[in-house]
Amino acid sequence: MKVGTVVVTHNRKELLLRSIHALLEGKQEGQLIFIIDNASDDGTKEAIAPYVDNQTVFYYPTGGNYGGSYGFNYGMKLAFQYGCDYAWLMDDDCIVHRDSLEKLLAFLQLHTSETIGFLSSRVLWKDGSISLMNVQKTSLGHKITDFTKDQPIRIASFVSCLVNLKAAEEVGLPIKDFFVWGDDVEYTYRVSEKFPSYFVADSIVEHHSAVNSGVNIVTADADHLERYRYAYRNESYFYTKSKLVGKTYLFLKICLHTARILFKYCNHKFRRLHYVYHYTFEGKRFHPHVEYVFSPDKKINVLEMFGEPLSYGGQEAFFLNSYRCFQDKNIHYTFATPFYADNAGLKAVAADRGDEVIAFNYRFQSPFRKRSFACALKQILKKNSFDVVHLSSGSTYVLAKGAKLAKKRGAKKVIVHSHAPGFNNFKYRLAKKYADPRLTRYADGYFACSVESATLKFPPAVVEKKKYRILMNGVDLDRYHFNAEIRQTMREKLKLGNAFTLIHVGRFSPEKNQTFFLSILPQIQKAIPDFRFLMIGDGDSKQEFIDKITAMGLRDHFQFFEKVSNVNELLMAGDVYLMPSLYEGLSIALVEAESSGLPCLVSTNFQKEGLIVPFAIPLSLSDPSAWVSAVLEQYKGLVWRREDATEIMKQHGFDVRVTAKALEDYYRGVKDL
Repeated sequence: MKVGTVVVTHNRKELLLRSIHALLEGKQEGQLIFIIDNASDDGTKEAIAPYVDNQTVFYYPTGGNYGGSYGFNYGMKLAFQYGCDYAWLMDDDCIVHRDSLEKLLAFLQLHTSETIGFLSSRVLWKDGSISLMNVQKTSLGHKITDFTKDQPIRIASFVSCLVNLKAAEEVGLPIKDFFVWGDDVEYTYRVSEKFPSYFVADSIVEHHSAVNSGVNIVTADADHLERYRYAYRNESYFYTKSKLVGKTYLFLKICLHTARILFKYCNHKFRRLHYVYHYTFEGKRFHPHVEYVFSPDKKINVLEMFGEPLSYGGQEAFFLNSYRCFQDKNIHYTFATPFYADNAGLKAVAADRGDEVIAFNYRFQSPFRKRSFACALKQILKKNSFDVVHLSSGSTYVLAKGAKLAKKRGAKKVIVHSHAPGFNNFKYRLAKKYADPRLTRYADGYFACSVESATLKFPPAVVEKKKYRILMNGVDLDRYHFNAEIRQTMREKLKLGNAFTLIHVGRFSPEKNQTFFLSILPQIQKAIPDFRFLMIGDGDSKQEFIDKITAMGLRDHFQFFEKVSNVNELLMAGDVYLMPSLYEGLSIALVEAESSGLPCLVSTNFQKEGLIVPFAIPLSLSDPSAWVSAVLEQYKGLVWRREDATEIMKQHGFDVRVTAKALEDYYRGVKDL
C-alpha cells in the first residue's frame, strides 16, 4: 500500500524539521513524503535540504503563499501523480508518533469489505490533553466525546487525515480557493457523505499549536482580525450548501457569536461584528470550484460540446490537430454539435479510435439555435455520464448556459473555451450580464487562445485573478514545414504556372470580411494582370462573393475549395496570405500560414499573440491602398522565396504536441504539476 504524506508549511522551519524527523522514524513501506512550501522566506528550503532525497522526501515550493487549502490540493495531486493509494494530510506543526500511520493502516486491513473515505487520528496537544481545535464530529453539530474507541465520523481536521484516493476520484480535491480555515471541514464532510469514515483511537499524533483553543473572534487580537474573513466566508459557503440543517446551524452560530461580541469584554466590537456579518454574506456569493484528478487506469469520459457545426472552422481544426496527438487510451471522447457534422477528418479519427461524433442536425441558420444547443446538450447528458464537459463556442451565452446544464447534470469538470474575443457591442454586454455569474459559479476551468479572448469572454473575477489558462492553437509543424517539391506538385496540379498567387482561408461570414478583397482586387489586377487567388472555406455568403467577382470580370483568377484536408499543401502553393478579418482570436488559420513560411498580410484587428513571425504584417482596413502596396511589395521583392518558420513557431508554443499534452493533463487533473 502506497501512502503519500502531504505536509504543508509556511515559515516554521523548526516545527517542520521536527515533523519530518518524526515521520521518518515511523516510516512505513511504500510511504512518500511531500513537503509543500507556501513561499517560506525563513530558510526552510535550506534547513530541510539534508532530508530531501527525491526518493522518499520531496520538496515542492508553490511559488507563493496561497494558503493551506492550496497546499493540500497540490499535495493530493502529487499523490495521484506518484501512484499512491492514500494521501496522509497534516500541517507542519503535526508531530506523529512512531506507530501513528501503522495504526491507521491496520484499521484499513480490518475493514477491507468497505471503501473507506478517510481515517482521522486522535489529536493531542503538546501537554498530552485533547487538542480542542481538532475534535472530530459525528454530524454538523455533535463532537465526539469518547476518545478511547473507534467510531464513525463525518468531520475531521487536516491534522493526520488519511484520505483514500479512490474516494477522492469520486468527490474531488480540497477547495484551494478557501485559502485557510474550513477547507478540512468542507472536504471531510464531502467525503463522508459518500464513503464511511472513521476516528481511529489508537493512532495518536500531537498538534503543537501555539494555544489549545479553537478560533475565536472575541478573544482575537484586533490587529489580526483580517484573517477571520476566511473563517466566516468559508463557513457560510459550507453551511449554506448543507441545506436546511446547515443553514439553521449557521444562523444559530452567528447569533451566538454576535452575543459573545456584544456581551463579553472585547474592544473594537463593531469592527468584529462587521467581519462576522460582512464575510458571512460574502460566503453566500462565494462559488469556488471543486477540482478532480483521475488515476492513470481510470476510464475518463470527455464530452467535447460545440456551439457551432462540426465543419472546417478554426475550432474544429484546433481540436482535430490536438486529437490526432492524444496519447492516453483511457480517455474516451464524444464530439457533439446541435447542428451538422461534415468534418470527414474528425469522423475518420474518431471511428479509428472507437470514439463518437454526434450531430443533432438542427438548423444552424435559425433564430432558435441557442435553444437548439440547450436541447442537444440536455439529451446527451441525460443518456450519458461524463467526467469532463469541454464547451467551445463563439457565443458567451452558450458557454454560460452549457456550463450550468453540465454542472447541474453531474459533470465533474466543466471547461469553457474562448476561441475569439468578439465585438464589444450592446448585444455582447447584454450577454455578459447573463453569462458572468453563471460562468463564475458553474465553470471549473477557463481556456482561451489569447489574453484578449479571455478578457472579453470571462468574468472580471476570473480575469483579474488570472484563473484562466492560455492554450495555444497548436499545429503539426512537421506538416507545415515548407517543402519545395510539394509546392511544385501542387502548382502543377492547380495549373498555376508562374502566376503570383494569393491565398485566403476562412469561412465566408461577416467577421472574416472577404468583401474587403473587392476594394483592392482592381488595383492588384492592374499591376499583376495574371495573379491567382486560392480561397479555402465555405459559408452562406460565398455565392454572393462569387457573383460579385464574376461581375467584376475576375472569376477566372479564382479557385475555390471546401472541406479540404490538405490545407498545408495549398498553403505551400501560395505566395502571399491575406486575412482582413473584422475581429479574430488567435487564428489557427493564421498560425498554419505562418508555419508554412508565407508572408501574411492581416488586419490590425488580429491579436498580437498571433503575429509571431517577422513577415506577418498588420494593416489597417481603413486604408485599402496600404494592402495593395504591401501585396505589390511582396510581388516585387519576395517572389518564390519562402522562410522556414517552424522553429520560431515551436519556441512560441504552437507545437500541437504541447497543446495535446496540456489538454490531456487537464482532463486528468494534473494541470498544475
